[in-house]
Amino acid sequence: MVNLQLQLQEAHNEGFSEGFVDGELSILNSEEFGEDVLAQYVDRVAGYQSQISILENEIQTLEAANENLQAQIDIFIERGEPPVPVNADATPASITSLRNMTNIGDSLTNVTATRDNFRNTYSEVLRFEEWEVRWRNEYAFQVLLDSRYTRIQGVIFVGYGETRDYEVDIRFEMDGRIYPLDISTLDRTTRPISIDIDLSGVNEFRIIVTSHHENPRHSIEVFFGDFNFIP
Repeated sequence: MVNLQLQLQEAHNEGFSEGFVDGELSILNSEEFGEDVLAQYVDRVAGYQSQISILENEIQTLEAANENLQAQIDIFIERGEPPVPVNADATPASITSLRNMTNIGDSLTNVTATRDNFRNTYSEVLRFEEWEVRWRNEYAFQVLLDSRYTRIQGVIFVGYGETRDYEVDIRFEMDGRIYPLDISTLDRTTRPISIDIDLSGVNEFRIIVTSHHENPRHSIEVFFGDFNFIP
């Protein structure tokens, strides 16, 4: 018992609050305390001390990294150059297909052997999953870019042989701002729309499709041909 009390006091000295330690000691001194509970408390105190040791090591690592960064800043200042921001998690971006982006919105699926309504063909064609558009009038593709891409390029089109007369609206949003398209409403006669949008500094990017018909299954399908994000 005395040994455990000493360990709790050591925990207090290492940085745990006085109220926390007093609370532990009051439980420890109660008559309901058995040997099994005492053993659990010994393990808990050992765990607290282990956490303190881990935190101390992390603090030392951060302090060393800070000293290194400050040394680099001092060198840049001496040269008269601005310091370069350091992001340890950043990796160089490469040209990335719409299909290969981490989509946090509605699902896209690959479509094979699909031409647009003017018989042009594309190496890669995507559309929203059928179950996404069957019951809702609006659905969206959404990605977080972390400002790693400068442009998005591709073609929006209506599929060859489309016979339905109902329209859909399409819009692009960048960090909540709507990008103005020359053509934003599509029907079965709409020519393919080439997209080349500046994404510099954009974090969140969305493509949103809205059906004009109360039953979205009656609206035309929108396809995305050869869409790529450019670093």
